[in-house]
Formats: sequence, C-alpha cells, structure tokens
Amino acid sequence: VAAQVIGRDATNRYRTIILNKGESDGIKPDMGVVTPAGVVGRVVKTTGVSSVVLLVTDPNNAIAGLIQRTRDEGIVEGTQQGLAQLKYIPLLSTLRDGDRVVTSGLIGDFPRGLMIGTITHIDKQEGALFQSAELMPEVDVGRVEEVLVIQTSYGQSSKPGLSPDLLEKRLP
Repeated sequence: VAAQVIGRDATNRYRTIILNKGESDGIKPDMGVVTPAGVVGRVVKTTGVSSVVLLVTDPNNAIAGLIQRTRDEGIVEGTQQGLAQLKYIPLLSTLRDGDRVVTSGLIGDFPRGLMIGTITHIDKQEGALFQSAELMPEVDVGRVEEVLVIQTSYGQSSKPGLSPDLLEKRLP
C-alpha cells in the first residue's frame, strides 16, 4: 500500500513517522515499511485512517540483517545518534567498511534482499563473543515523504510457511 508521511514525532523521544493510511487500508502492526531505496521501519500502531511507523534508526527497532558479501547475519538496531548498527556478527566474519547490509528474510517483517544500509565502522573488541558495525542507513528517514507498506505474511507468523489463515484453521 502506498502512503504519505503526514507527521513526525516532534519530541524525538521515539523516532517515528505517521502515515495517512491505516486499518481501513489493510495495514496492521508489524508490517514492514520501505521506499524504492530500502527499509524505512515497521508499523507499530494503527487506527482506521493512520499508522505509526518506528524508524530503522530508533533503538527500539530490530530487523534481521544479512551482509551481502559475506552472507553473515546479524540484528540491525537504531542508535541514539539516529544511525543504525549491526550487532551479533560472528567474530570470524571478515567485515569491511562499505559492505552492504540487506534484510535476511528469515524472521521479521521484510522479505530477503531489501537494502538497509552500508557499514561505515567495525567494532571488534578483544574478548567479545561477537563483533558489531555501524551502518549508514540507505534511506534518509528524516526526509521520507512517501512509502510503501508491505502487505504480506512477513512478520505475521513466527513459523515459516504458516499463513494466518492456516494458523486459525489448526485450532478448533
């Protein structure tokens, strides 16, 4: 569903935007939100005519990510600085500045392969179990005016291959 941004969180406590489409347009919480450039965030609240989207740059957001070059997976979270970071990357992964991070499609609200951002700094600390990396989000979420809401089963079922209809039919 195509939607327009009609508001932003003025307090900056949460990094959110408000869309002009809601439940009456088929939008539900946990649906992914994108632009042609990449991931914007995910729907966290809906009314009949509007939706609130938690941006990829918000520390409360988490998206399953995949490093395109190495195929290593991690979790993308927002930072207090309004950027993003890829966490829980295996120590043996050979990260490089400039590596591109896309959605993994394994869990969450997005299909595989949507652009999230580019690695700008690698944090590999001695004695740590994992490494992490700072990301520059592909989408400038502060300037987004129009988005697409992904209306599929992504994020609606924690079990791969089970649609909401099938889940309902399993229980009497």
